[in-house]
Amino acid sequence: MEIGDYLSIAKRWWWTLLVAIWVAALAGYLVASRLPPTYESEVVLLVGPISNSDVNTLKASGELVQTYATLVTSQPVMSATIEKLGLTMSTQELESNTSALANDVTRFLTIDVDDSDPREAARIANGVAGELIALTSQGTVRPEGQLQIIDPAEPPGAPIAPQVGLIVMLAAVAGLLGAIVVILLAEYFSETIRTREDLVRHAPVPVLTTLGGARSGFGASTGTLAVEAAPTSRLAASLRLLSAKIAYVDGTRQARTILIAACQPGDNVAEVAASVASSMAQSGRAVTLVDASPTAPSATELLGLQGQPGLSEALATGASLARYQGSRMTDLPVVPRGVEAMPDDIEAETARRILDALQTEGGVTIIAGGAISSSAASLTLARLADVTVLVVDRDRTRRDNVSYAVETLRLVKANLVGTVLSLRHAPQAARRVGPSRVLATSGGRLSAAPGRRPAPDASTPGASTSPPDVGAGRQR
Repeated sequence: MEIGDYLSIAKRWWWTLLVAIWVAALAGYLVASRLPPTYESEVVLLVGPISNSDVNTLKASGELVQTYATLVTSQPVMSATIEKLGLTMSTQELESNTSALANDVTRFLTIDVDDSDPREAARIANGVAGELIALTSQGTVRPEGQLQIIDPAEPPGAPIAPQVGLIVMLAAVAGLLGAIVVILLAEYFSETIRTREDLVRHAPVPVLTTLGGARSGFGASTGTLAVEAAPTSRLAASLRLLSAKIAYVDGTRQARTILIAACQPGDNVAEVAASVASSMAQSGRAVTLVDASPTAPSATELLGLQGQPGLSEALATGASLARYQGSRMTDLPVVPRGVEAMPDDIEAETARRILDALQTEGGVTIIAGGAISSSAASLTLARLADVTVLVVDRDRTRRDNVSYAVETLRLVKANLVGTVLSLRHAPQAARRVGPSRVLATSGGRLSAAPGRRPAPDASTPGASTSPPDVGAGRQR
């Protein structure tokens, strides 16, 4: 992966990293605050005479410093100290708590002793120094071998351990590294689309745009479409740009039929198709939105048109969609999915005749289709449409479903012009617009369609519910 891929991963998982750092730092603080304190006391000794100007004597004293430093933790000194002070620890424990630092230039020998009691640490340090002096003064002692205490040990005022700040920092770093490892493993073994680059690898067509995100409101239960709720937002601008990109098949010929399909059931087709249709209608073009999705969430539910006849009835009878004028919205005619369940498959000639009837007005037909991986009807519509666009939900759409959809569309010779990456963080049910908020485009805004039969409310007894899934549809 490139640097941009890692930055994209960090942007998506930043909250996980912060939580991992916070939890690890808190755990480190709780552990460090419960550790017993450790105090360190030191005694400083001088090897050799203080005021002897003989160079040889001073040089010999400097050489003896290292020898005396080794003797500090020797068995005789440790045992004698324990016996004299009446300590309850073993010689190994005392040795592990005692250290010596020698300086052959200054001839200073520093003895450090650690203990949980500051007074005991000072007492032991002075005791070790006394036993070392006693050991080295046995027999005849020359001036260069004399030992004398220069700075006796005193009880320290503050512990040297635990260092709570350092432990917290190290725990936070450990938590961050652990979270990074887990995230990279999750990214590596993930079966869903995560980034634009990931989408391009599995669908080798242009990514037309990336819609939504945590702060954009796309996919939120706002009851309105972004192109009318926030026309100056980045999301609305992206939708208008998407509409312009897919409006022309080859840059010169205008597309008359545009299919916006999903890779798998539940992808965010309804909002993308409705937003593209609304954006085109606001630009002054004659647009008709047709809901051909066999399952929820659908544009019919999103726009509050449940229970109204539409495409499924037209397919069953072969009638013109003009018969369902009551299901249209001001400036943005909408053909709902219908009361009956959408069939598993549709006859190409019937679908062509219905779509041609809509195109006689010289406008654009936007079809909100189903999932390519499970809807044969969507494949038929893809063959008839001038342009097909695939919608992919990040962190939800499986990679193999994306590859399968692209391969299937190529087999039926559909004109797949690109993909749309929808940044919804979790699959959501369709948002229903209440009876007084059926959306329509009027004067560049979406408003309630006049004379509209209210959409049934799910909370009302006897209200209509969404039609069953495609498996219950009429067999042809």
